[in-house]
Amino acid sequence: EGDKVFGCILALNVLVFALWRVPSLQPLMYKYFSANPQMGNKGLPMLLSAFSHISLLHLGCNMFVLHSFSDPIINALGKEQFMGLYLSSCVITSFFSHVSKIATGRMGSSLGASGAICTVLGVFGTLLPEAQMQIILLPFFTFSASVGIKSLMAIDTVGILARWQFFDHAAHLSGVLFGIWWCYQGHSIIWHKQKEHVMNWWHSIREKPPP
Repeated sequence: EGDKVFGCILALNVLVFALWRVPSLQPLMYKYFSANPQMGNKGLPMLLSAFSHISLLHLGCNMFVLHSFSDPIINALGKEQFMGLYLSSCVITSFFSHVSKIATGRMGSSLGASGAICTVLGVFGTLLPEAQMQIILLPFFTFSASVGIKSLMAIDTVGILARWQFFDHAAHLSGVLFGIWWCYQGHSIIWHKQKEHVMNWWHSIREKPPP
């Protein structure tokens, strides 16, 4: 199930990456697939920008990391809850990215799945704190998931305060915090009290035998 869900996310990201290669679509791509608080249409790009990559390296790294952590999280949460969490995190991390840009006066467009992936990391580090993690380019260096998400939050906090611009640190930090919050409160407040009933109804329709 984890590979099926990841395969759908990967396919969407690859499709959008291919669309960026079409010169005639550039205005449309910048309008809907990049998040910028200065643009008039702020709503839809907050979601679509999380499936958007211009650089092949950016796409490859993000999808590699997502694939590494998506399967255990999908096994723990289920594919419906995982997708609800993932899509919500796309919007939430884009929102906090906008807030940071407006607060610091640093405008510009953002895109990529890293904010949503940081939510997945936040969930992983909370549910499996003793699991061992590695850095892509430093496979010989291992550390626990708990240490990993704490270090990531520290780096992104410094990045926000120092106004580093290489990464969208506000999106990363808000993503990790959203993932942690989901494990402790969001799961029970939102999913069990509301969404689970909707999903049970949906499964009852799917599993109902034909007349």
